[in-house]
Amino acid sequence: MELRRRVIDSTTDLRNTASASLQDVATRVADVVDRVADVADGVTRRGQAVRDDVADAVGRGAHEVGRGAREVAPGAREVEQFAKASKTDHSAACRV
Repeated sequence: MELRRRVIDSTTDLRNTASASLQDVATRVADVVDRVADVADGVTRRGQAVRDDVADAVGRGAHEVGRGAREVAPGAREVEQFAKASKTDHSAACRV
């Protein structure tokens, strides 16, 4: 009977130690997962901030291009009109 009691006690101690170790490992894993999630959230926020900054820069650039195009368009029309006015009508010379 004494041997049986010692085996049961040893088995119980082993089970309790294994359970405590498993709980400790589970707690550490949960902490690591929380830290990884926090880092991922931070990376996501920084990525979104960069995306927003790039979108703002593209928007400003498009606005500048549009403004430049509006400033260039009248000058381009003047050049076109000058070129048309400067052309010589060669059709009369070809009929001779």
